[in-house]
Amino acid sequence: MAEVIDKTKWIYFPQLGSSDELEKYFEHRTVGHSYFFHYTSLKAINEILRTKTLRISSVDRFNDEKDKKQFGDNKKEQKKYYSICFSSGQNENLSLWYLYSGLNGKGGRIGFTRNKLFQMISEGDFFWAEYDYDNNKIMGEEILLSPKDDIDISFRDVLYSKLTAKGDKKDESDANWRVDLKYNTMTNHEKIKKSEFETYANKHNGFNKSLVWYYEKETRLLIKLKGDLADKINPDKCYAVLWKLSQRQIDAMKIMFAPEIENFLEVTRYEYINDFMLRNSRTMLSENAGDISMKLCYKCEKNKEENKRKNEK
Repeated sequence: MAEVIDKTKWIYFPQLGSSDELEKYFEHRTVGHSYFFHYTSLKAINEILRTKTLRISSVDRFNDEKDKKQFGDNKKEQKKYYSICFSSGQNENLSLWYLYSGLNGKGGRIGFTRNKLFQMISEGDFFWAEYDYDNNKIMGEEILLSPKDDIDISFRDVLYSKLTAKGDKKDESDANWRVDLKYNTMTNHEKIKKSEFETYANKHNGFNKSLVWYYEKETRLLIKLKGDLADKINPDKCYAVLWKLSQRQIDAMKIMFAPEIENFLEVTRYEYINDFMLRNSRTMLSENAGDISMKLCYKCEKNKEENKRKNEK
């Protein structure tokens, strides 16, 4: 009798060959992560601590047009969806430090244990409000969202993909397309047909991204508005979902600062970060603190000074 292989095990990703196998593989994948990290700027961390709130942004603000279009081709449809992203990678991720900390690299990552984050999701209070993203300001009423009537919540690992046509791109047949998938450190190369992959991707809309982003090791919390609230969306306005946290949940967070922050004195000017550090020992410097200086802002500052001198002449 042939041995039956359990392809839900982590190591079997390269062998997955159908939408059903992808479905079973990713169904409980998030429980295998011990920590989830949210990379962001110092200013954002300070605001999270001040307001005890995580902002979940509308997907129409995504920086990836392909990712955005998973949720519809128009603003009203996209504004039904809200997402906040975490990385399951335990090691520091240089690309994420600079992508989300800002060009100066002065940011941090907030760590949540698996059990704490699952509890935060299941017991969370989520509010919907009009939001001014330019000034980080809530506009008007905050509406408490009912998980039963107002929203659908999904928390799932992201699958990264690249579809390459062997011939004419208008030919949609499976034989004409090569499908490459990436998850964590593993690659699935041409094991799955295009039609099978698309069956999975269409079912889990919002949890598939282009292969270029695979370094993120992203787990995404996705909230979809439904019912009467979804009908109230004005495509010309901006909205956000506000995830309110308890003090206990705030105190359970772990904060690591980015490599360009060489000592804790650099962050003490942020009142609520400073208060967090004084109250507990769950803050730390990067293992690479002081060793990395990308100088991404150097030319910006240099050009600014040169332009200033030219204008003064």
